[in-house]
Amino acid sequence: MATHAERRKAGSELLAAMTGQPVGFASAAEQRTGAFGSFVVDYSFGQVWQDDELSRRARNIV
Repeated sequence: MATHAERRKAGSELLAAMTGQPVGFASAAEQRTGAFGSFVVDYSFGQVWQDDELSRRARNIV
């Protein structure tokens, strides 16, 4: 299982890649959304979207 720092880094990089924004975009978004934004970056993009069982396309459809 990834550490918090690893999930944060992976989540920030994936969010940037998916939105076309710079990597620092996640931090700026978190400042506006607080704890919920941190949860989304760490858990959704840093853990759930990193799973290899489904392709990104399939995961997006689901």
